[in-house]
Amino acid sequence: MTGYIKNIILLFTFLLTSNFIFSQTLFFQRYTNDDILPTITVYSLFQDSKGFLWIGTDGGVTKFDGTSKIDFTIQDGLPDNLIRVIFEDSKGNMWFGSDKGPCVFDGKEFKNFNSESSKVQNLVYDICEDDSGTIWLAFNEGGLAKYENNEFHFLNDEIGLASFTARRLLYDSKGILWIGTLGDGLIKYNFNNFHIYNTGTNLVHNNVLSLQEDKWGNIWIGTLVGVSKYDGKTFTNYRSSDNFAADNVLSIEKDAKGNLWFSSFVGGLTVLDRDKFTRYTTKNGLPKNTILCSLIDYRGDLWLGMYNGGLCRLPVEKFLNYTVEDGLADNSVTSFAQDYKGDFWFGLFGYGVTKYADGKYYNITTKDGLVNNYVAVIYSDSKGRLWFGTQGGVSLYENGKFRNFNKNNGLADDLVLSIKEDKNGNIWFGTGNGITKLTGDNFTSYKAAENFPEDWVNTICEDNYGNLWFGTWENGVIIYNGNEFSKLDHTDGLPQFQVYCIIQDQYDDYWICTEGGLCK
Repeated sequence: MTGYIKNIILLFTFLLTSNFIFSQTLFFQRYTNDDILPTITVYSLFQDSKGFLWIGTDGGVTKFDGTSKIDFTIQDGLPDNLIRVIFEDSKGNMWFGSDKGPCVFDGKEFKNFNSESSKVQNLVYDICEDDSGTIWLAFNEGGLAKYENNEFHFLNDEIGLASFTARRLLYDSKGILWIGTLGDGLIKYNFNNFHIYNTGTNLVHNNVLSLQEDKWGNIWIGTLVGVSKYDGKTFTNYRSSDNFAADNVLSIEKDAKGNLWFSSFVGGLTVLDRDKFTRYTTKNGLPKNTILCSLIDYRGDLWLGMYNGGLCRLPVEKFLNYTVEDGLADNSVTSFAQDYKGDFWFGLFGYGVTKYADGKYYNITTKDGLVNNYVAVIYSDSKGRLWFGTQGGVSLYENGKFRNFNKNNGLADDLVLSIKEDKNGNIWFGTGNGITKLTGDNFTSYKAAENFPEDWVNTICEDNYGNLWFGTWENGVIIYNGNEFSKLDHTDGLPQFQVYCIIQDQYDDYWICTEGGLCK
């Protein structure tokens, strides 16, 4: 076998037998009207300056602190129970946009605008504030209005549109107000003049449903059909052909790493990580594909409000990605472990190990004492020691120093694919040619002479009865009861000989991952 082919097979095996498995399934915590919500449809979300989460539904608004809640309805002073937008101004007042106009809550009482014109007493889609403290509102009937000196002033005539529906507002980092409309495209207002963009200027669609500014200053426009990115000069459009949840993009959120999260009423959730779109739907753990609103809170968790689906939260730990741009030596992560100090260690294919501690990355290779740079497995034992299984033997890391072992020291083979400590404190190594047990300083290897096949051992599991289960490349599962070896293969129902993972669940059932699927 040539060195190139061998390395390709090793990489494939390392990734399949790795402890570090990437999945496209997201794990959401879900809240419904049985938990904290008055109704099951969530129209708006906002986190205030004190950290409280405000949830707008068609049953009023809920203030949630993570454990307890307070509900507000028309009986408390809201003009209507359907709350489409929530906003906090620079004075700490909470603004609520309803189907019957806006209202302001100062923490004690609600102020409605019932005496205002019918233009004010209609559906409010969005609210924002500029640097001067002026409040801007997007109305369904009347378009754009500003609230200053306790008065509303509508700007339709100044814009040049006699009548239009303002759907979304964005006050960007350059001091420009952007107005998304339903049917009339995108309006840019620099507080001197207005400029209108539409499909004639290459906007993807004239029905604008959401707006967001990314960390580079680009404006993203979510529409009825796809999204547009405006860099100040030109529009770049994205549709379903780009793996995008294309239609009805109602919300766009920006996370701490600059990724953009697009929520669709018909297509679930799409994340843009640098230049790559990844789409998530109910097939990936999303409770519903019908998302009405979204929020990334101060912690970094993603909250989604859904139509007839309640509220769900995706913790930040579930979707943060780390690559060479963050400090990893390479993106091919084959394994990881956490040591007793809480530091993380990542095994890499050809680049040694990366340690993550105190917010910093440290890359460790053979120059630092590691036996080999092709790391297949990392294991933390009961004594707080770290073991690194590689293509050239095993390294023990203890008290800041490496000790290396290979065939010359008693290992069955230099290729170490799996490591496990049994209940008696023995360390077992699954190698490319059988298994080795380390008791104290003594190595004992098991191969054909001991009735163990000379095969790659991809995984090791100790069951509740002290038996050891070894998953191999060509010989199925080998079981060791402490005295002798026995074998499970296709004659016992195993779908394939190649076994990558074995676990025992709380009901004493065994789950075995093979090349031919999962079996129990």
